[in-house]
Amino acid sequence: MLCTFDGMGAHVPAHAPQPSPTLQRFLAALPINSNSSGPTPVQQLMKRVRDLVASVIPDEAAPSLLGPFPLLNTSLGAERRIEATKLYCHSLDTILQNEQRTNGLPAALALLGSAKFQRGLIACCIEVVAACYRMVSCAFPNVRMTVGLLGSWVTRM
Repeated sequence: MLCTFDGMGAHVPAHAPQPSPTLQRFLAALPINSNSSGPTPVQQLMKRVRDLVASVIPDEAAPSLLGPFPLLNTSLGAERRIEATKLYCHSLDTILQNEQRTNGLPAALALLGSAKFQRGLIACCIEVVAACYRMVSCAFPNVRMTVGLLGSWVTRM
């Protein structure tokens, strides 16, 4: 498998999903202190997304908070992680564009900077992939609890 480095020392498959140019523009507009020698906001976001998705849909050899992952083939787990990440990137891009059009760039950046919103969106994307493939180990509320969302937070989103 072809791999690249993500700038944070992790190997990433060459076909790993990446944010669209529009989403990268939003990330670049975030008011964060980024060190020129450190990871970019895009690299930080994608690492955070990969880590959260992998905590719910792990490799067969990796420990999981949800227990063993019942897939016959570890490449299926990798495919599901990629699908959840692609869905997340597409959904985030669409939501931010709509938020910017409706309420302006500061509102879109506020969403992008909200950890609860990000975890909620990741959980929703994993839930969609889990439902499509009938992944019983990822049934509600397991995903929500694994990504660290309280039920009261989810009802406010």
